[in-house]
Amino acid sequence: AVPATAPAELADDAPLDLPLMEEFRVGAIALAWDGEDERVVIEAQEETENPVEPLAEEVPENGPGVLRVRITPAEARAFSQRALQIVAQGRPACPLCGLPLDEEGHICPRQNGHLHASASKQVTRHHPRRPAAYDHAARLQLFTLVHCNADLISMESRA
Repeated sequence: AVPATAPAELADDAPLDLPLMEEFRVGAIALAWDGEDERVVIEAQEETENPVEPLAEEVPENGPGVLRVRITPAEARAFSQRALQIVAQGRPACPLCGLPLDEEGHICPRQNGHLHASASKQVTRHHPRRPAAYDHAARLQLFTLVHCNADLISMESRA
């Protein structure tokens, strides 16, 4: 059975272990449901020009890096809650172009990349940087994964 909410004992509010050391840069994320084992399967594949088939039975030894995680629906709910908290702490998006804002602001492509001396603070300083900042692509991947995860679990709950 798929829980409607994450069990309290699975809540993870601890700080991230720092420094974060990447093993590889993720190019593709796949999400699936294993009905036999009742597990959510999450796969992150290294960015490469020759990707392997997502969720393939065998991963070539000389192929791209692949991280595959199999978790229970309750763990998936807890993961989703934690991911949403982390994404919410990232850099805010520019209201004009959607790109992430730095503490100093940014040169907005919607402003044609021009900074006028009298308006430079107005153009470049939208919001202060928040802690645990993530770049735009990582935030989008995580956001997509969380919402696909929620949809997948909701579909399984109805089945």
